[in-house]
Amino acid sequence: MGMKWSVFKDYFFHVCRACLFGYNHPFNAHWDHQLERILKAGELLSVSDCVATFAFKGNVFEVWIGNRWYAYASLARLNGDLVEYRLQVRPKFRNMRHLRFMVDAFTSKPRSRKEFYARLDLLGKAHD
Repeated sequence: MGMKWSVFKDYFFHVCRACLFGYNHPFNAHWDHQLERILKAGELLSVSDCVATFAFKGNVFEVWIGNRWYAYASLARLNGDLVEYRLQVRPKFRNMRHLRFMVDAFTSKPRSRKEFYARLDLLGKAHD
């Protein structure tokens, strides 16, 4: 029930946002495709209150994760350089949700010793 409710709630708020208020940035297919590639093959380096930082193909992408879903998943900085507001765009909602799940998994605290040490094993395998 929990997962189904979460999906329903996300899409409900997405529809409300799109119909009633709109998004802060316009949709862009190129950024959507690039973010999808970053989420699949990039490395999530860090997460702060408003930015998730990824390394992908020699570049550092800082993706905005503040104020979900309004301006969520827009590119805030590329290799440390601020992306001008007028150039910021958004991906498809599906990739916004994928980003949210990655951020949540990255920032969640382990609930047990077993889970903690399983994560350490995964980190070691990722860097071998």
